Amino acid sequence: MCDREVRQNQIKVICNLSKVAAERGIDVWLTGGWAIELQTDVSPRGHHDVDFAVRQEHLERFHSLLEECGSIEDDSNDCNRDRRRRYMHGSVTVETAAVRFDSDRIYMSVPPNGSWLPCPVAELGAENCCNLTGASIRCAGKGLLLRSKYSGPPDGKGAKDIASLEQRLTPAEIGSAKDDARTLGHCPIGPTVNPCLRALFHS
Repeated sequence: MCDREVRQNQIKVICNLSKVAAERGIDVWLTGGWAIELQTDVSPRGHHDVDFAVRQEHLERFHSLLEECGSIEDDSNDCNRDRRRRYMHGSVTVETAAVRFDSDRIYMSVPPNGSWLPCPVAELGAENCCNLTGASIRCAGKGLLLRSKYSGPPDGKGAKDIASLEQRLTPAEIGSAKDDARTLGHCPIGPTVNPCLRALFHS
């Protein structure tokens, strides 16, 4: 399957799942590469998967929706199944991450082991929607996306995403994102990490 077909299939999955979830009162937000593309000037590119953050209390309902739509859980997934799951929706990989809500904070489950990444609750505000081929899609805020990138593996794509997100945030917002990402034991500040990212965390 060519990249264009993959992209079109992913767009259909994003729009359809977001629409049905909203109709059923299931709180989901698009995250990952697609959410970054829709909110920054990152050039359209191939995406490995489609990522959704799901309110923890709604997680089982969203998984049931995926299965109702023909998705099959990838049981080779070694993540914490209570917090993160991977499904095959036809040719499209869909990953889900649980989100816990506190009074003024949210906590999103992130790889590799489902650790809880803290973030201000406003990053999943109801008004944070993006247009995708005419459909209004609820997206995670740029601050949450940046925190997720800070806590992820240091690769070239991640570094570009970080730079693009940082251009749209204030120094205070960037500093807060770094502080939150540092709370995770696997955030990129260790000695084996890409020197550029390590320097970023010590700035």
